[in-house]
Amino acid sequence: MRFTGDLKSMKKFLKAALLSVCLVCFAFGAAACTQRESESKEPGFHYYTTQSGEKVLYEYVAEKDDAGNDVTKVVIPDDLGISKIQAGAFGGNGTIEELVISSTVKEIAAGAFEGMQKLKSITLPFVGEKAGAVDEKKTFGYVFGTEEYDAGAAVTQSYGSSSATYYLPKTLESVTVVGGEDYALPDYAFHSMSNLKSVTLGGVSAIGDYAFYGCYYLTNFSVPASVESIGAQAFVDCDRLNGTAAVGADVSVKGNFAFEAESKLASIGDHAFAGTNLKEIDLSGLEDLAEIGIGAFAGSIVPDESDGTVTELGGRLEKVVLPASVTKIPSRAFYNCDNLVTVIYSDDLTEICGDAFAGCDKLRVVKNASYAAADPTDAKEGVVVIPAGVTKVWAGAFVNIGADKITYTLVNDAAAGADALTEGWRNSDGKWNDPAEQA
Repeated sequence: MRFTGDLKSMKKFLKAALLSVCLVCFAFGAAACTQRESESKEPGFHYYTTQSGEKVLYEYVAEKDDAGNDVTKVVIPDDLGISKIQAGAFGGNGTIEELVISSTVKEIAAGAFEGMQKLKSITLPFVGEKAGAVDEKKTFGYVFGTEEYDAGAAVTQSYGSSSATYYLPKTLESVTVVGGEDYALPDYAFHSMSNLKSVTLGGVSAIGDYAFYGCYYLTNFSVPASVESIGAQAFVDCDRLNGTAAVGADVSVKGNFAFEAESKLASIGDHAFAGTNLKEIDLSGLEDLAEIGIGAFAGSIVPDESDGTVTELGGRLEKVVLPASVTKIPSRAFYNCDNLVTVIYSDDLTEICGDAFAGCDKLRVVKNASYAAADPTDAKEGVVVIPAGVTKVWAGAFVNIGADKITYTLVNDAAAGADALTEGWRNSDGKWNDPAEQA
């Protein structure tokens, strides 16, 4: 009986001790929860530091100014040292209209800005998850997430052979990408971002393929001096770019497209400006521009591996001036430009490739920069000048120009003479007025 009594006492003691421990743990747990809950409601930035020393922003809580009004412009300061932004960090925010992300940030998780209600403009160090991201992670929509919400607009972005649908604030109109040394705006970066009216690029070395494809509300644009290449189909379907493109063009005028002074631009990719609504493109101030891709300004896109499919784009392009540094007019450069009237190219031109001007119904003046004779005044008359340095004009280069309504004077100054011209390059009905033949 004594042994049984001791065992009962021991059990009672253990139960009491265990209960005490549980109560203590509960008290500390409740206090910890209360403290975390209290911290999460403190206005401002909330972040933690990893073992490797990285600061990760996991939450932003809306702030008030001294007058008690919502803070609508939020800047993550550089001195905070944030290197990553976690998914949902700004999720559902209903106060921020302008957001500036610090240049110290090197990675932004998927959906970091999901559900934002009033965002009008955002400044980012890069596009997508991080500099050098691939696939869907390199697109602008990635950081806004795939969750549908009432204040969000659905945008499907291609990123090669695949696509993803993201939901961005309907209010978002303006984006600034700060970039940096050797940062290249990725392929498909803003593909189909039709709600954006303004995109400003900082230090960017290149503009990738399809970067602004389908941005039809983009009202003006400036190419930074640091950009060395513009990718394939980069500005296709940017319909509101409908003014003048030139070095130093006034981008305060809606529709204008500017290249900054002292531009390093060396190449323009295939079909980069195909179907453009720009009325005039003057590239004469681009001293480093040496290469223009196939169909760069064309009114239609014909893939190299063509199965007979032609994408008709139209366009309003009327005049193009090429720089002295461009010595070759590539295939289909101005193919089916329905409204093109004038093209002026370099005195140092050496080659005009196949279908370069084919199907340009209104084309009247094609000449080198130093050609001094006055342009024809009659709308039914045209002139085509082949400068002295040309060694080859490929078949079909001028086929079907003028829509059978314009008769052209051919001025062939090529050093190689008639040998420089292949038979197939002439207009399909042979409507040429060759001064040499009349002599």
